[in-house]
Amino acid sequence: MTQDSKPLPKMSLQECIATARQCEAAQDIDGARVIMLQMLAETPHNVHLWVIWLQLLLRTAPAEEALSESTKARAHFPGNPLIMDVSVAALLAGGRNEDAHDLVNKLHSDHPEHPINHDRLSRIYRLALTARCERIGKNASMPEGEKIRAISDILHRHFRFLKELFAARNIGLIFVNGNCQSWPLMRILNSHTPLRERYVSVCYKAIHTMTSLEMEAVRSVQDIFDIVLTQNIRSRSKYAPLVTSDLRDAIPGTLLTYPTCWFSGYFPDAFAPSGVACPPFPLALHSVTVFRSFLAKKSPRQAVDGFENAKIGHAAIKQNLEKNLAELDERDEGLDIRITDHIRDTFRKAPLFYTFNHCAVDVLGEIANRICAHLSLPPIGKRDLAPYEGLNGVAWHVADEVRDCLGLRFARDHFVLQKKPLSRAEFVRSSYAYYAKLSADVLEMINCGIKDSGDTIHEAEAT
Repeated sequence: MTQDSKPLPKMSLQECIATARQCEAAQDIDGARVIMLQMLAETPHNVHLWVIWLQLLLRTAPAEEALSESTKARAHFPGNPLIMDVSVAALLAGGRNEDAHDLVNKLHSDHPEHPINHDRLSRIYRLALTARCERIGKNASMPEGEKIRAISDILHRHFRFLKELFAARNIGLIFVNGNCQSWPLMRILNSHTPLRERYVSVCYKAIHTMTSLEMEAVRSVQDIFDIVLTQNIRSRSKYAPLVTSDLRDAIPGTLLTYPTCWFSGYFPDAFAPSGVACPPFPLALHSVTVFRSFLAKKSPRQAVDGFENAKIGHAAIKQNLEKNLAELDERDEGLDIRITDHIRDTFRKAPLFYTFNHCAVDVLGEIANRICAHLSLPPIGKRDLAPYEGLNGVAWHVADEVRDCLGLRFARDHFVLQKKPLSRAEFVRSSYAYYAKLSADVLEMINCGIKDSGDTIHEAEAT
């Protein structure tokens, strides 16, 4: 592993890893490689560094390179389960399924003290899957039908491998389908020993991040799984291949439905403008108060003051809550797993949601336990849920008048972005900067959305 480059500035290992990931996110793959190679040259015996390097290759490099580097890693760390699992992913990426089976079986026969890590396998394979499928989807020279077949083939090969691997151990395979809530739910299920002894859970991607090609491909492999656990996806054209009613008729295994957990009761001033492409949080969600200040041509300072001093009437807060709970009841109707009663009974005691559909581990843990009950398995202890929070990286503030009106037993007077506090003043200024870039037509579209929905509107990303 050699690559000409200038020496990196002095950084800690964690800083270098974070910088490499930032480069990858910005599509600077060469920059990410330079950083990783120099780190490996300086600390060649760090197993976690090797794992991160191999995962980068799985996402960005030809399968042959990932496989070659994984062979070097196994020589450095013979029998290490972390390296072995990533090596299995590299073999799968290269279409060498039999070798992948042999490698897993050898690891667990030679090292019986290392049981198969269901959760790690699921996560590593997902990294390899999504990157390869996305590259196919972006291939402008490939016809659409051929793309679907190619992506389906990759998904089929990977999930069939897991199916056969665990079937040999009398363990079934669960596919978890849904929005951003599906990934942490999968991790919670895989953390529970009684369930793990009977099933391993896997995901592909959150449905709202899939292309239509990927949805078609995911639909084509549903017959592999013993159980498909899906959020209720109603008839929307953009999610058509994975609509619940169609899946129920199409798959031979068990289909279990759970609701899209979506709660606006804490956030009556927030909204997501329908039909307007927004950047990531905090600007995927907007404040009615701040937006109206911008339209009124108030200064940023005036907007900050107005936002910090605005008071929502108790009648509007209660009306918003009751409307939302009624909508949650409607979402639960006819599903195998329901959650509205839990939200209704506990939303005052602890912060159940960070944004409309970024729910806390309390909600996901309750869903997981209701799935366990459905499968006649014991519940998961609350203490065991702590590592699987998952969706707490962003959060909307909870206004004082909302807390007082609803009798909430917690406070959140700031925003959270990438797990770091974001003051209300910073949120207002970033919102103003965003609105200043929008055309008059888009601003009017947002304004019409507010007028049509009233003072408290809430169109969360939901299925």
